[in-house]
Amino acid sequence: MTTIKEIQELAKQTDDWTKRKVAENLLEEIHNWQVRRTYLDVGYLELHRWLTFIVDSYPKHPDNIPQSVEDAIGIINAMATPLDKKRDHSHDAKAHAERIYEYLDMLGIWNEDRKRLWEEIAQKEDD
Repeated sequence: MTTIKEIQELAKQTDDWTKRKVAENLLEEIHNWQVRRTYLDVGYLELHRWLTFIVDSYPKHPDNIPQSVEDAIGIINAMATPLDKKRDHSHDAKAHAERIYEYLDMLGIWNEDRKRLWEEIAQKEDD
């Protein structure tokens, strides 16, 4: 079992209730991880734009360094709430990834099979 499709089939067709529930939960965690990953990707690009703006505009007032520092701190303070959201997305993505690993362990998906499945999970999101 090395593909999402095979896990979907297991979730639908197995008579073993435990395996079926593990497969269903695994699929849900994969979906949740992909959603969080998307938020993180967008967030990191946004963070890059902010930091680039600060670097490119610093010092904003070459003759008045304290004012330049104050302007930069103002921008950084404005980033606090969005950065908190990014931290939450990062925390959630990590939690989902940990549960995915637990479910893969329960289903006995190891080594190369696990690696291929993670590649498919990441690729599916990129599509």
